[in-house]
Amino acid sequence: MNLKPYPYFSRINQILGERQIEAFLVGGFVRDILIGRPTADIDMAIKADALITAQELAEALGGRYVLLDEANKIARVVFLRQGKALPLSR
Repeated sequence: MNLKPYPYFSRINQILGERQIEAFLVGGFVRDILIGRPTADIDMAIKADALITAQELAEALGGRYVLLDEANKIARVVFLRQGKALPLSR
């Protein structure tokens, strides 16, 4: 599996590693990688408070934190360039 086209992986890994947070790639991202289809997002499940972690990742990576579901602790980090969502793959 070639993950080089995903420039945020190494920084995300570093940040989560520093905080000793286990993370798992899940969902459509895994499916798309396995069938060789380009994907514009990374789906992760983590063993930590996802809302706090997403806020920290957004700040550290220059992204924007988006709360999706507070009760179920689901959030998104969006990277923008000139007002448009920045794809995570190239």
